[in-house]
Amino acid sequence: MSGFVCAGCGRCCRWPGPVRITANEADAIAAFLGLDVPAFIERHTALTRDRRGLTLLERPDGSCAWLTENNRCMLQTVKPRQCAGFPLEWNFPGWENECLGAKTMKQLYGTAVIVSGPSGVGKSTLCNLVRKSLPDMGFSISCTTRGPRGGERDGVEYFFLERPEFERRIAGGEFVEYAEVFSNFYGTLKSQLLDPVMRGDDVFLDIDVQGAMQIRRACESDPMLAAVCEFVFIAPPSFAVLEGRLRGRATDSAEQIEQRIGKARYELSFADKYDYIVVNDDLETAAGEMRGLIASFKLSTRRRKI
Repeated sequence: MSGFVCAGCGRCCRWPGPVRITANEADAIAAFLGLDVPAFIERHTALTRDRRGLTLLERPDGSCAWLTENNRCMLQTVKPRQCAGFPLEWNFPGWENECLGAKTMKQLYGTAVIVSGPSGVGKSTLCNLVRKSLPDMGFSISCTTRGPRGGERDGVEYFFLERPEFERRIAGGEFVEYAEVFSNFYGTLKSQLLDPVMRGDDVFLDIDVQGAMQIRRACESDPMLAAVCEFVFIAPPSFAVLEGRLRGRATDSAEQIEQRIGKARYELSFADKYDYIVVNDDLETAAGEMRGLIASFKLSTRRRKI
């Protein structure tokens, strides 16, 4: 084990940024609690794994995960000069100079990039290309009540749920969006968006405009969701170009093509309800613009604190 990274909530440490805890220091903290390290990890359920290693976040109730039941700081036992004195009333002169992260800003959350666009615009191809150059970029997996097709695997293409389980999760408010299509439910769990972004990771959600608008409405009543979601519409260079692409699909019947064209026209009418538009005329150019957007999201004040 390489160690821990405290989330830097600011409640007990002067350092408003990640505080790295080495493996030896982690052993010392665990020993202070009378636990071995695996037991310590199991005890603190807020401990999650991401690309940076092990990260100890705040507990769900907002309290500091480094404080014992007696409000004794586990961090202070091995890094006392970084403690801010909350609630221990302990301090030392010149901490601003020693704490290299003092008075800086740190990214708290990642971004849930909600991507929509009409059929034939190439949004899935675009997202896959972007993910090749951003290997840490996740991809949200939807749930469905339909059975697997071909080689589909549970937890890869979809989470396959029985209908009673899906309905139970609807009643529990676990879905950020869902719809019933041809007697089968499809939906996105809120945890599929919030879990990765709370770890500081970015995630794509490729979804139709109806689902995206459901998420947009959910953001109105959920400040956390509103803080991490960005809505990107993938548009064709013109409707004529899109129509040509759709008519060029040799596998579709004339009736199916007309239906797709009608649906595409309807979906394009939602473009102005998104935060950003990326025109997919040239795939590489569009991918570069998408990567630029994702980089800019990391600078958002909505996902940072002083």
